[in-house]
Amino acid sequence: MKGFFAIASLEIARRRSVLVAAAIAAAGAFLAPLLKAPRSHSAADIRLMAAAFLAVTVAAALSLMLGATAIGSELSGRRLGFYFSRPIGGGAIWAGKLAASWVLVLLVSAIVLLPAVLSDVTAWKQMTGPWFGTAAAAFAGSILVLLAFGSLAGIAILSRSAWVAAELLALAVWAGLISVIAFPLFAAGAPLLLRGLALAAAAAGAAAVLAAGAAQVGFGRTDSARGNRARAVTLWSLLLVIVALWLVSVRRVLSVSPGDLLSPAVGAVAPSGSWIAIDGVARGRVDLRASLLYDVDSKRFVPVGTGGRSPVVFSADGSAAAWIAPTTVWPDGPQEIWMCRLSAPAPARVRTPVSGRIWNLEISPDGSRIAVIGDAAIAIHEIPSGRFLAAVPTAGARFSRVVFLGPSRLRLYRIPSPGVSSLAEEPAAIEIFEFDVAARRMSPAATIANIRRPFALTFDERRGELIVWERGNSFSLFDAASGRLIAVLANASWEAASRAFLSDGRIAIGEASGGTGRVHLFSRNGEPERIFETGPAAVLWIGGEPVKGALAIAAGPEPPPGAARDSSLLDLETGSLRPIGRHLVPVASRLRWRYPQPDAGSVPSLLFSRGDGVLLRLDPATGRLEPVFPGRRR
Repeated sequence: MKGFFAIASLEIARRRSVLVAAAIAAAGAFLAPLLKAPRSHSAADIRLMAAAFLAVTVAAALSLMLGATAIGSELSGRRLGFYFSRPIGGGAIWAGKLAASWVLVLLVSAIVLLPAVLSDVTAWKQMTGPWFGTAAAAFAGSILVLLAFGSLAGIAILSRSAWVAAELLALAVWAGLISVIAFPLFAAGAPLLLRGLALAAAAAGAAAVLAAGAAQVGFGRTDSARGNRARAVTLWSLLLVIVALWLVSVRRVLSVSPGDLLSPAVGAVAPSGSWIAIDGVARGRVDLRASLLYDVDSKRFVPVGTGGRSPVVFSADGSAAAWIAPTTVWPDGPQEIWMCRLSAPAPARVRTPVSGRIWNLEISPDGSRIAVIGDAAIAIHEIPSGRFLAAVPTAGARFSRVVFLGPSRLRLYRIPSPGVSSLAEEPAAIEIFEFDVAARRMSPAATIANIRRPFALTFDERRGELIVWERGNSFSLFDAASGRLIAVLANASWEAASRAFLSDGRIAIGEASGGTGRVHLFSRNGEPERIFETGPAAVLWIGGEPVKGALAIAAGPEPPPGAARDSSLLDLETGSLRPIGRHLVPVASRLRWRYPQPDAGSVPSLLFSRGDGVLLRLDPATGRLEPVFPGRRR
């Protein structure tokens, strides 16, 4: 320990001239306000910013310079033997010189910054805020890292070893390997997690560099060749260990199971079968979001992607799922299509050859084909082979909804969005087209004109019908194939309403007015049948049919959307209500746009999400709710 302090003291005394240069730099910060300054900053702010900039710049340059010369210049000049002639170990010599350089850089930074801070302490406190301690610790650590890298580079270069170029090339390859391994983290859109892992890798790399510098001096002493070998063996052994740990860490954080998801949300459900798509933030992974396919019955799951950028579509028979996955870290970059054959004994995700700039995706009822909605066309492909079958040119017109009526027949809805504000109140027209894949021919099917804005739509492609709700006015039932008006369901100024096609073809409308919730039941032809009052409510949502003839509903107070809602089971014959649970919302009520009303007793009709993020499944026989993910820790 005496040797360490002796070396450090001697090194500081030798390099004290840098303190004079620091004083000159500190004076330069006081000249900054004399320049033409932005009006938004005071003279004190400009002085402090200039001092901070000078302190960081000088510290970075001085760290590299001192690190490169503290050992390297004395080793190449054969002056290092002077220290080894004393009873001082090689480790103490290296550590003493490094510590002295670190203290000198900190002193220089303080000399540059302190006069400007003392001239206006209040402005400095306002500028730095509560994060000054964290920033100061990071600054001190960064200086140590720069000193270590400077020392290693100085020793390697000044030793004139023939292996220096090879080591520099290998270092570049190592950095590239680290970047390749980290690419999934960039694509995952989890900057906080990436930053934490990157800082850990950087700290480990800095420790490896420090250990290599210590080995150079401790084992090589004054023998440059032996020191180079010791440095190389130590450095690359540790860097290879870091690569292995980095690979394991990245794979671990990206391997997410359903039990790892905090408050998983259901993004899609299979119309048949028991598969659902869930998404949520993963436990212990800071801000990483993960998406999974999950079989509620068998508890099997298939990873979909990360970052919340992989919406899933299911085939009508529940045999397949497909989704869009990004191929770059840029949100507007190219994408590719992945799929999973859910009916396989061991479902696994498969990359298809289909890629490009994709806006949306639809899958055929049997899961054999996909419609890829892009910028200029809607392309139909076989999956998983990716074989191109046909394309629907869009000519700049965006189709709001595309659905498969069968493997070789599509229905397309063109629903114009509101234009400028002066045109937003004008009536709109819903144009409906049908496309024959085998003939590669599109023909107009129907037009539903004079729809007053704002409006909302509910679809049932199985029966070829849709409900148009002109908000604040009427509910109308139309035939999607011809555009024919079947029936006007209601004319009412309800501010909020939920619409659903029931499994037997009837129609249910849930609404709340005057503080009371009601469910209006209509026949398959749109004739009114019954009205059920459900009790006090400002909002009423319609869910699925857990059993045939019984409808799940959720009632609650006025929005915000996060307000608590309580779910009940409404008997459509007797009108009786059976409470299901508090703070619950039927999952089916949130999937109206893409999916029709699920079949009675199907998995989507049995799922409920609780206000605390827990997903529950209803047992219709007992009325009990069981967690979909039993034993999951919160």
